[in-house]
Amino acid sequence: MVTSIPAGILFITALTEFGIDSAIVWVVAGLGALVFFSQLGALWVRVSKWGSASVESNQNHILIGKGGRQPQLPTGAPQLSDITARKIEESIDLAPPLQRVTIQQRYIGLEVVWDTVLRSGSINGDKTVDLMLKPEAGNALTSIRCEVPLSEYGELEALPAGAKIRVYGKIIEAARFDIKLQDVKLYIYQ
Repeated sequence: MVTSIPAGILFITALTEFGIDSAIVWVVAGLGALVFFSQLGALWVRVSKWGSASVESNQNHILIGKGGRQPQLPTGAPQLSDITARKIEESIDLAPPLQRVTIQQRYIGLEVVWDTVLRSGSINGDKTVDLMLKPEAGNALTSIRCEVPLSEYGELEALPAGAKIRVYGKIIEAARFDIKLQDVKLYIYQ
């Protein structure tokens, strides 16, 4: 609003002092400059999102691509499960307190495929990696825990927190905020 008043005054001044032709040229030039600078600003935002160099594993499991590019799932990754970590959490939470253990046990043995993001991890002495993942969508309080061999997923050592991973596994423990999987296979987004 503040900038439109001086612009209006300039337009009226151009119209009265120099005629209609000068006023039209002033408006067209102003709109052209506005379009040019808005496009320049959009280009600057896009260029600033372009990332740094990529990191590749010698096992070709992962390629952390340049920023601004959507991560792609490796070929052959399984489809997502209908049951989600959020649905498990809700069903346990909504059950009467004395029935929650029964509800939790119903999920044991269920094979699931979920999109997750890496929350944290640690390397064990036996060369396995304990991972703590969180569902990509939904409640961030839910943790999905699993253990995988470091020899099969060496790229995990360079994977940043928040990286997207599709996890396939069998539920061996299910609680309101903690789900543990075994026989896990990871599909790391590239």
